[in-house]
Amino acid sequence: MDGLRGRNFDGKITRFSYTLDEVTKTMLAEIELPNPKLELRPGMYAIVKIGIERKEDALLVPADALVVERAGAFVFTINDNKAKKTRVQTGFNDGINVEIVSGLKPEQPVIFVGKRTMSDGQAVKVEAK
Repeated sequence: MDGLRGRNFDGKITRFSYTLDEVTKTMLAEIELPNPKLELRPGMYAIVKIGIERKEDALLVPADALVVERAGAFVFTINDNKAKKTRVQTGFNDGINVEIVSGLKPEQPVIFVGKRTMSDGQAVKVEAK
């Protein structure tokens, strides 16, 4: 903190905007900091280090494979050359990849739906790249 050099304060992010500025790669966030000695004042600037949760074994799928409806989140898997709509529970989503918490096995292939429409049971042709 400017004005309190050498001091460290531990806080917790309580809100953030969910919108990344594409130019600066920044996001607005609010952090709650305990201030029992009233050392922190409105308008003070700080240099912060934010610890980010890491999951080494997270199951990620491309965001284009995720279908979000009122009933929940789904991906289309392949079963006997047909699309199978599979409900999933999602976790972290950065707009590029989505963490799948449950509902999908790591070895299950998913269909990149993107902007196309697809229905459960629709015939699909698998092509290797």
